[in-house]
Parts: sequence; structure tokens; C-alpha cells
Amino acid sequence: MNINTHIRTLLYRQDSLVIPSLGVFTTKYEPAFYDPRKKTMVPPAKIVEFTENREASDTILENFIAEQEEISLNEAAREISDYVGKIVDALKKGQRVFLNQIGILSMDKDLKIVFEPDRKQNYTPEAANSSPITIKPVKRRRSDQPESLSQMPGNKTKKIVIGAIAALAVLIIAFLLIDPFGFSLFHKPSQPVEQNQETNRQGSEEPPAQLPDEAVQPDTQPLSVDQQAQSEKTDTILESKPAPTPAPEPEIIEQTATEKPHFHVIVSSYDTRELASHYADELAAEGFNTSVVGPSKTGHFRVSIGSFTDRQEALKFLRNIRSTGKPNAWLLSE
Repeated sequence: MNINTHIRTLLYRQDSLVIPSLGVFTTKYEPAFYDPRKKTMVPPAKIVEFTENREASDTILENFIAEQEEISLNEAAREISDYVGKIVDALKKGQRVFLNQIGILSMDKDLKIVFEPDRKQNYTPEAANSSPITIKPVKRRRSDQPESLSQMPGNKTKKIVIGAIAALAVLIIAFLLIDPFGFSLFHKPSQPVEQNQETNRQGSEEPPAQLPDEAVQPDTQPLSVDQQAQSEKTDTILESKPAPTPAPEPEIIEQTATEKPHFHVIVSSYDTRELASHYADELAAEGFNTSVVGPSKTGHFRVSIGSFTDRQEALKFLRNIRSTGKPNAWLLSE
């Protein structure tokens, strides 16, 4: 029995895993980054960390081994105990214990277990489809570069603007040479002397009284018979135009709020929503009604395969799902 393989499988599915009487393995998410030395873009990864805790106890690994190997829980617990005992004996002898595709365990001078993770192993679900991307610098050909500054688009625009300003300046200078003071364009021609004298003589007279507004008649011609008939026809059409129909008032439909589920059957949790959604999609393909709940107070996103408003229904579903292939499922109450 290869317990290392079972440990790796569980680390792909959840964020932490207790090894009884040894410690706790956890996965830490590392975002994508650029490696300037190798000139590659490294995809996001989940790296394994280990915390020594001889008092830690959990049945997740025990239940999983019993299910996969088709043995009893007592036999699975005995296999785990033998596995941990061999590791501890090797560490006490000063040996380094290699866990395939997980890391290396060793013991320091203070008799504390030290863990070195295998950084080549990526525990994200999509790790099999991702690999570092090599980024090559772009080399520009000489033919792509402008031969001189005058060929650049910005300089061409400047030349056009300068040419337009020069042409406008030439027109202004020519105008000033022809009419220095602009009298011919901006002043009306002076009146004859006789008219000015007549105006001066009349300057002391009062201006003629204007007619009241009622006496002022518009300077229009009377309408013909045909035009009057056309005007009357137009007035009749305008008067017979129906009044606009008021818009109907919007119908108000009362909606009854549905009760939000408060009980969720959880099978796994992740550091990011993307990882949780990926595993939820896998379970949905198996026929489960999945959803992602979170984030929690610790920042984790939980994968639910059943949400209920009634606690008794949720507990009934939990007992059923534990007996049919999900022994690690648990109930979350919001």
C-alpha cells in the first residue's frame, strides 16, 4: 500500500490534511510571477507546507484509505500507524525521509521536524494543463524604423501646421499693404457734404412722433380665395387632431421573497474561488447540485453539494451522502 499516493490525492482536493501522531500538511497558494533569470512566466501554484503536531488527530486520511483500498477502518488506522512509526524512527536516527512528490522530512538539533517541499510539484487542480511560458524579446528590424525624424508622423503634422500659419501670415501682410487701416472693409462710405449740412440743420428738430402699436399694420398682401380655403382646411385638420392618449400606469407585481438556504453540506474548501469552482464543476458533472460558499472568516471558499433551509433535511442528506462515497462531508450552518 502506497500511503504517499493517497496523501497526494487528498492534497489536490483540500487545503489541509492531518497525519495522525505526526503533523499537518497544508497547501499555500502562490500567484503567477515572471522569472527574469529564465525569462519565463511561471503559472500559479499550491506549495505544500508541514507543521509538526504529534497530538493532531483526524479520520479523513483513514476513511479515504479504507474506501480506496476496500479495507476496514481499523486496518486503515493500523497502516497509517505503521507508516508514521517508520518515519519517526528514521528521523530519530538522523536520516532524511523522502516523500515522493511531496517533500523531504528531517530532524534538526532541537529534535524538531523540518520539512522541505518539492517545489516542482504543483497541487492546483489545473496544474496538469499549465506550464511555464517562455517570453522572448522582440527584435525590431532596421526597415521598421524611420530613416530620419522628418519621416515620423508627428513631424509631418508639425510641418502642415507651420505651413498653414505661414500662408495665413502672408495673407494678413498683403491685406495691410492694400488697406493699412481697414477703412474699406469696416467703415461705411461718408455721406455727401450737402446731406451732412441738411442733417445738421435738422439736428435741433424733434423726431417725428411714432404711431401707436395698434396702428402699425403688417406689410403683407391679402390672401387669395384659394389660399384662404387652404388655410381654413389646415385649421380644420389641426382642430380635429385627437388628443394624445395618456400612457397607462405601470402594473405593480408583488414578489414574494424566497427563503435563503442556511444549511450547506460541505465536501472540500480552497484558498481561492477559482479552485473551489473547478472542483464544484467536477462534482456537478457527477450529478451533484453544487455551489461555492464563502469566503469564510479565514478566507476559504467551501464546495457544497446540497443547500437546505431545514436543518433536519440537511442532516438526513448528510448521513446519506456519507454512506454513499463522501465520508468526509460535514454540515455548515449560516
